[in-house]
Amino acid sequence: MVNTSELFATSAPSLRMRHSFLGGNFGCGFRSYDGVAKVIFCSTSTWAEKVSSGASPSQSRMPRLVSRGCKLLGCGSGVPSLQISNDDLAKWVDTNDEWISARTGIRNRRVIAGKDSLIGLAARGALQMAQVDPDDHINLHFSGLFTTSAMSLRTRHSFLGRNFRCGFGSYGCVANKVIFCSTSTWAEKVSSGASPSQSRMPRLVSRGCKLLGCGSGVPSLQISNDDLAKWVDTNDEWISARTGIRNRRVIAGKDSLIGLAAEAARGALQMAQVDPDDVDLILMCTSTPEDLFGSASQIQKALGCKRHPLSYDITAACSGFLLGLVSAACHIRGGGFSNVLVIGADAISRYVDWSDRSSCILFGDGAGAVLLQACDVEEDGLFGFDLHSDGDGRRHLNAGIKEKEMDQKLGSNVSLIGFPPKNVTYSCLQMNGKEVFRFAVRTVPQSIEAALQKSRLSSSNIDWLLLHQANQRIIDAVATRLEFPSERVISNVANYGNTSAASIPLALDEAVRSGRVEAGHLIAASGFGAGLTWASAIIRWG
Repeated sequence: MVNTSELFATSAPSLRMRHSFLGGNFGCGFRSYDGVAKVIFCSTSTWAEKVSSGASPSQSRMPRLVSRGCKLLGCGSGVPSLQISNDDLAKWVDTNDEWISARTGIRNRRVIAGKDSLIGLAARGALQMAQVDPDDHINLHFSGLFTTSAMSLRTRHSFLGRNFRCGFGSYGCVANKVIFCSTSTWAEKVSSGASPSQSRMPRLVSRGCKLLGCGSGVPSLQISNDDLAKWVDTNDEWISARTGIRNRRVIAGKDSLIGLAAEAARGALQMAQVDPDDVDLILMCTSTPEDLFGSASQIQKALGCKRHPLSYDITAACSGFLLGLVSAACHIRGGGFSNVLVIGADAISRYVDWSDRSSCILFGDGAGAVLLQACDVEEDGLFGFDLHSDGDGRRHLNAGIKEKEMDQKLGSNVSLIGFPPKNVTYSCLQMNGKEVFRFAVRTVPQSIEAALQKSRLSSSNIDWLLLHQANQRIIDAVATRLEFPSERVISNVANYGNTSAASIPLALDEAVRSGRVEAGHLIAASGFGAGLTWASAIIRWG
């Protein structure tokens, strides 16, 4: 029996014990093809039966066709310098060491105080143990993990090419089509110092993913520029001339972010004709959750998903939705998930200083969602992507924590500097508009061009340009640099303002439902914002 532990998601021992080459349900082996690197062929009927019977991807045992594995090389930790014992706690609350330790086993804890910060903990130790330099492959602009589109593979490469051979083939009674690839040139590129985003190694994947449905939800309360003029020194002409915004929606009354996100998700499921019980994963892309520990699980509850699919939040501000899209594709291609909801939703109005006319005029609330579904590789709808972050740019756009005043009852008992910690809240959004404008106009065209290059496409192949709806001036400037005509640019910023992670799926939903975006259309999408983060992806609708 061949040891397949490096190529399969399930462990090699489980494969050896449960499957043989003579078994009717699963066959596995190596074959070479005209000098092409070895490839694994698998039939997947048993896995399909498990999924159809209701087993979740995490319960099923479908082996994955992947080009490489992963291993844990280093670990690290970091703890604050201030240690608080049970006896210390007894000075603030009616307790003692014996009572606490008997019920919890806890005798000490560490608390952030003084110059300590959460950001300063842990990562360096893991890098040091693994002997990895921070500049070595720790980059967020990876294009990897995915095949290039099937369309580009069929049209741009032949089996006779010397450096790269790629195509589709079947073997005996094997169910799924498999991509054959030689990888020597890629290995040479990596050994020469090329980053994963620069190299061109095609991936061995068993299936692709496609966007089948979209939906949106917005608050009922609309605030016009004239309404804002009653609070700050501004007017409709001044705002619209500088931003292109005329109205925005704001959460108030019975509206909630979870309610809007659930509404958007239902719209996506309905369009895709997918039942909530068939959803395998929910990704909630938001920087303004209604619970400190995340809102995604509440979406699952609101939708009534009885199989309790995994649900979690992704925080990346205005780039969040595209990071969620890429994450969903990873789960589908490498994790066996079939239907993934990606939701972008934010309530930025809760963190806006409504007395600051330079920022309050820009933002609104809303939600948008898409349904990604597994498909054959030939139908793959995510061709290439480009993801980045730059923490140095945080000073231009942030909403950091600030301490509240300490309770006087606690303050009278203070004997340790920095304890008890003060309660914190998030400050209002702080933004340097000029710097953010320069950042967006400089980085977004470069990112889109990189994503196009990785997709082996050009701007002439793209039907629509869909940018984060931050400001019409930014949208126009980026379109001009990329030489996209205005009639091929999707924009609804005039009606909703900047809705952060919601802006791209919200604009997409309107464009699809109005008939502008049709099945088969190619879209170049890009998000950018706080972090600073920026992300681009080349996608096909439908």
